Amino acid sequence: MHVSVASTPAGYLVPTTPLSLPEAKVVGRLAAQGIQKHDLTREAFLEHAWDWTREHGGIILEQLKRLGASCDWDRTAFTMDDERSQSVIDVFVDLSP
Repeated sequence: MHVSVASTPAGYLVPTTPLSLPEAKVVGRLAAQGIQKHDLTREAFLEHAWDWTREHGGIILEQLKRLGASCDWDRTAFTMDDERSQSVIDVFVDLSP
């Protein structure tokens, strides 16, 4: 836990790559292999997205660490993981007109 300027507890959560970046990269990678996104099941596409995330997802985090960011590294998360994926869907549904 960190303390803010006002001396109240504050946590600096790790900013992670939004889903749109890995999705665009995965779609491009698949296209280079002659595969269209709509030809895959959701599960198959997510596996490709996780492969990209495992390969490239830590780059931004390592850059933040080198810059000396004092994030709460133990709370690093990705919106596509099982725990958060449903929360993201729920928020989008709640925000829909």
